[in-house]
Amino acid sequence: LRRDFISLLRGQELPGLPLQYKDYSEWQNRDEIKESIRHQAEYWLKEFAGEITLLDLPLDYERTGKMSFEGNSFSFTIDDILTSRIKKCALEFGVTLMMFLFSVYKLLLAWYACQEEVIVGTVVGGRQDIDLENIIGFFVNMLAIKTNPNKNKTFSEYLGQVKEKILEAHENQEFQFEELVSKLNIQRQPGRHPLVEVVFAFWEREDSLIGERKDRDSSLNFNLFNISHFDLMLHTVTAAGLIQMRLEYCTR
Repeated sequence: LRRDFISLLRGQELPGLPLQYKDYSEWQNRDEIKESIRHQAEYWLKEFAGEITLLDLPLDYERTGKMSFEGNSFSFTIDDILTSRIKKCALEFGVTLMMFLFSVYKLLLAWYACQEEVIVGTVVGGRQDIDLENIIGFFVNMLAIKTNPNKNKTFSEYLGQVKEKILEAHENQEFQFEELVSKLNIQRQPGRHPLVEVVFAFWEREDSLIGERKDRDSSLNFNLFNISHFDLMLHTVTAAGLIQMRLEYCTR
């Protein structure tokens, strides 16, 4: 929407769409797609077979037994020099920038929670077909990534595990998170999300959508309604040679 709006403001004509959202809905009902999703369901059910350990972070307040959704956030920008070093490090380890930042985020969470098994959700756009890129509609899905950042692994070994898990998850991303939670039949705890309570969202933004420096520094600095759907959610945007982050957190 933002890209189309900016194009219209510039007097540019929007390209025609080869598909509509209804075409996507019809595609999902094809027999071969249903069969593919059944195979993906098997992957996820195997991945989370057995006991599921929720991330137990230290809290400022005791949980009340119900979700308040009260939240706040703070934003910061990683400068171009450090961003360049991070990208170089990711390249040397043979992982993407998203995989590298996600791994570091999970290591930090594991350290705070004193846990060796960590489940963190990551958001995918769900637009695997290039013809879906410009269609307005809800395609987003949550992928629950489980890894074990234990002390016996080197950082390189841990990055390798995260890379493998993310690639597998993306190969099976059409199976909806809500369906997974339902099929796992997780014993719900009052005031807690099942399976995923901490989320990492990563987006690459076109430089053409970034305005002046002032706009770049403030583009993630918002939480209009002071809400948080999860204990923590780290929004990460890379654009114009910088990494911008906004950490959204529950305050009650």
